[in-house]
Amino acid sequence: MEQLQSGSDVFFLLMGAILVFAMHGGFAFLEVGTVRHKNQVNAMVKIPASAFWLQLQSSPAVRRASVPKASRW
Repeated sequence: MEQLQSGSDVFFLLMGAILVFAMHGGFAFLEVGTVRHKNQVNAMVKIPASAFWLQLQSSPAVRRASVPKASRW
């Protein structure tokens, strides 16, 4: 049962990550369509940079979630 719970946790985490990356792509297309041509490169650089920053900020939470339940504080 524990293995099923762990597998479903990983599946949920991966599906959430896939959805977030898809939303970043959609937002990039939306923003590029609304800015002037000269600012499109700037907008396309900021979106992946913010995604990378958010990933760095959330990595401690991901590491804590992957610790077995017996050793959590």
